[in-house]
Amino acid sequence: LGLKYVVIRDVENQFLLSGGLIYEATNGSSRVFQGNGDGVWTPYVSIGKQIGSGHLIASSGYHVPGDTAEESQSIYYSIHYDHPVTSKLSAVAELNGIVYTKSGQALPLNIEGGDWINLGSSSVAGNNVVTTAIGANYRLNSCLSLAGVWEFPISNRKDLLDSRTTVTMTLQF
Repeated sequence: LGLKYVVIRDVENQFLLSGGLIYEATNGSSRVFQGNGDGVWTPYVSIGKQIGSGHLIASSGYHVPGDTAEESQSIYYSIHYDHPVTSKLSAVAELNGIVYTKSGQALPLNIEGGDWINLGSSSVAGNNVVTTAIGANYRLNSCLSLAGVWEFPISNRKDLLDSRTTVTMTLQF
């Protein structure tokens, strides 16, 4: 659940600045390391800028758990660049990172779950994981596109992420 507000929309210079707040409610079973804590609040800021025929998008936010004993606190950042190769195909490159600012107390571990699970590990404050992703976006028609990236850690630390492939289908209307 979230809210987003565009603070600056400069069409002439192809620049956007927005901010928002996301709330991720607690759900799931503790048997699979879910359902812990009282949810997570994430204030964030995003910018977007067209550079030549490509696009640069950057975002950063702070994960603030409702129960800091059950879940860890962290700052995330993401930098995305896409550049057209043809009229339908664009190359995509990303740099993503997460910096743990405060450990939880739920599990006696020195690793965390990155952007897909908050374990509440007790020894992660100061740890950071940096990844990069490469891929492509293909516009099937004026309303539909398909994208895929391969992401892998470039930092010494990788926690639970060895590598992953993400595929996205986007419908615009």
